[in-house]
Amino acid sequence: MPSVTVSTTLPRPLEVVFDVVADSRNDADWSPTVASVEQVQGDGPGAGAVYRIGQVTPRGVVPLDLHTTVHERPSRLEWSMAGAGMHYASVMEFSADGTGTRIRQTNTVTTGSRLQDAAWFLMAQVAMRRQFAGLRNHLLGP
Repeated sequence: MPSVTVSTTLPRPLEVVFDVVADSRNDADWSPTVASVEQVQGDGPGAGAVYRIGQVTPRGVVPLDLHTTVHERPSRLEWSMAGAGMHYASVMEFSADGTGTRIRQTNTVTTGSRLQDAAWFLMAQVAMRRQFAGLRNHLLGP
């Protein structure tokens, strides 16, 4: 079960960054891997919220349900998705530093195939960096 960790620092206040990321209804605005989002359980962000994500994959857009399992404002988010032959889990940790907000994200996947796990590992690094670039543009402008 491979995992990938990527970090970035954004020159925005901790609570602002956390609130944008924590509300998955914003994901399509900044994440290039999300085509659409609809909240299907819960009322806004929080543990127990479920969002139907239109996940962009090499095979097209795949509907997946994202389950928020941990919502500790403003320091930690955890969620999971399952479907299309995989189980995906993510942990995001947020902390203030002297220039803004540091985000550390670790994604883990289980596909049941070592070959697919290895391919995901390589693609995930690039996708997570693109995702952080999209978040930066969303929060700061191009």
